[in-house]
Amino acid sequence: MAMRIEQIETNKTYIDYTTLNLTKKVLAKDLKELGKEQFLGTYYTKLGFYTKTWSSTALRYLIALLEYLNPAFSYNGKISIGKPIVADENAFQEIMNGNIQLLDQIESKTPSAFKKYGILSGAGEHMVL
Repeated sequence: MAMRIEQIETNKTYIDYTTLNLTKKVLAKDLKELGKEQFLGTYYTKLGFYTKTWSSTALRYLIALLEYLNPAFSYNGKISIGKPIVADENAFQEIMNGNIQLLDQIESKTPSAFKKYGILSGAGEHMVL
């Protein structure tokens, strides 16, 4: 069953694309520079700090990325997920302008680790290794 626009988060203030985009850039840069193993170790170690200081959206993205990179990882803390968030602001805008096919494409290409935490990312943007 295809996802409908009403099912995704549409409050851009809640999504906070500025913070989310910065988070995605920093994580991609760190992953590239540190390599997968060191990246995972570094972010596992600081996860408690991030859960207290990062926005819900950025934290959900981080946890999804950690689980995507290491399927054996599972976050067992409390995290509010709510409606799925389209991680790409341009794609979000296109969907809000009525491109429901784009929403279907993104949803079908989003890895399960990201879907689990309510992040619709499609394929590619987090594939930095």
